[in-house]
Amino acid sequence: MIKNVKIMVVEQDSMIKNFIVDVLEFSVNRKVHCFENGIDALDYIENNGNVDIIICAKDVPGISGIDLLTTIKKNGQAPSVSGYPIYLVVIKPQSIRS
Repeated sequence: MIKNVKIMVVEQDSMIKNFIVDVLEFSVNRKVHCFENGIDALDYIENNGNVDIIICAKDVPGISGIDLLTTIKKNGQAPSVSGYPIYLVVIKPQSIRS
């Protein structure tokens, strides 16, 4: 098991965010840092250092998930576990959007 892995979830939909966090905390026994918008997530990384895994919705307020990941990579703060970058972008199908 890789020790001290920092995981970030960026998702505005609380039901989806809570599901992802519950699964991660149960399955990998790690604290998950959660944010509802890209600006707060970027601020956290800039002030607290890199995270190892980012799970991010494509459409979040402030700065889109894609722009967030692009900015993080451009700033040299790309997440990685054992040197391998780890990103996951969550895209909700149109049919479940309200």
